[in-house]
Amino acid sequence: MLSSIVIGVALGAATGWLGHRSGFLTPSGALSVFVACIATSALGGWVWGALVLVFVAGTNLLSRYRRADKRAISEGFCRRASRGWRQILGRVGWAMVLALLYRFMGRDACVFAAFPTNDCPINIR
Repeated sequence: MLSSIVIGVALGAATGWLGHRSGFLTPSGALSVFVACIATSALGGWVWGALVLVFVAGTNLLSRYRRADKRAISEGFCRRASRGWRQILGRVGWAMVLALLYRFMGRDACVFAAFPTNDCPINIR
């Protein structure tokens, strides 16, 4: 378990720092990613921490893909480019719940099947 926590600290620190440095995360968002990676890694193992990392990195890359086209379409919307703690919690909170279930359900792999439901639209400001 200690190795999972160490991996979670490393993944969370790297993800939070890179996300903040790239402008994708606010300082509170970077801290939230850090805490979420530690929590999911401690509860579910390094695989769950890695899932959070892949999810946050993937949403960052997808938000940057064809940015100019998206900007032209969404001129009427007031949406920040940087993600704060509320948006991060909304995105990875379900993963933390699933990691908790995974730990207390005897590490049953069927819990992984519920992870894709995590990708729902979040419009929290």
